[in-house]
Amino acid sequence: MRYTTVVGVFLLTVAALTGGSETASAASVSKTKVSIKEVDEVSLRVDGVVLNNLVVSKKKSLSGKEYVDFSASLRNKNKENRDAAVFVVCRSTSGALVCCASLKPTLDTIRKESTETIRGDYYIDEGDFSKIATVDIRLVVR
Repeated sequence: MRYTTVVGVFLLTVAALTGGSETASAASVSKTKVSIKEVDEVSLRVDGVVLNNLVVSKKKSLSGKEYVDFSASLRNKNKENRDAAVFVVCRSTSGALVCCASLKPTLDTIRKESTETIRGDYYIDEGDFSKIATVDIRLVVR
């Protein structure tokens, strides 16, 4: 059930940002897949918007529940505002979904010629963080 819900929300968000289709002309997409050890080296560029400094780390809430914290830097080099979102999916060595998140700037828009730190999180079961082997990252801009 958890997997279905997460994937459903992920696909709905991508559809909303891309006008219903990943190939919609209104949106541009850049994506990559890296190992968890290489995630901090990722830099994606789409239409003057740059994603870098992605950090995936394990944290504990005040109640003691583990969660994955996602943080990245998003920079807009354009002379106009851009709608943008970053989607991150973490998988185990077998390809099973461990966690995912969407990271978006305030009000889903990054201001012209500015940089913003974007964040997201996902609660996981104890010990699941060590299962993360690969990270799929997608930057969607329109």
